[in-house]
Amino acid sequence: MELLRHALVISLASTLAVPALAWQTQALVGFGLYTYEPVCGETCLRSFQGYMLDCTAMAHGGDGMMMGMMATTPECYGNDTAFLTSVAYCMSTKCPEWGVRASKLEVMWEEQITGHLYIVPKWSYGEALAHVNPSPPRYQLTKNDTSLNVTSIVDPKVYVAQWNILETVYKGSILESALRYVTSFG
Repeated sequence: MELLRHALVISLASTLAVPALAWQTQALVGFGLYTYEPVCGETCLRSFQGYMLDCTAMAHGGDGMMMGMMATTPECYGNDTAFLTSVAYCMSTKCPEWGVRASKLEVMWEEQITGHLYIVPKWSYGEALAHVNPSPPRYQLTKNDTSLNVTSIVDPKVYVAQWNILETVYKGSILESALRYVTSFG
């Protein structure tokens, strides 16, 4: 019964969303705003962001002791060859099966690869892909890896886990948007 209510709310919101968005100043997720696009690219990006890079800095405590916190800056992401080539290779292998065009991957790359809209990477998506060496990469990351220092293949379990998280959050956000829209008239 609960599932039927959710389907009804989404159906109603979908029918009413287009006229409603004409007066909305902010788009709703799933109704004009699409987060994690393309999901395959965002999943690749997030699958590699947790690894230490050659340029990752470790945070120090006031007494000079290591605190175990790592900080990877947008500049670091944008200049690290292993990171850029690994994410590019992942996107080139995962996204075609979803019909995602290279032009869409380039836009996503420009806007998100460093984690900061105004900090550009040293290479475009196409350039990073051209720098994958060896191609295909020979090393596949495992659950025991903590750093990324060569072009690597994503751990399939990490990729699937990231995909599932992004899909779940996205679908929940669409439901929230639909409910917010419906309740704004109630």
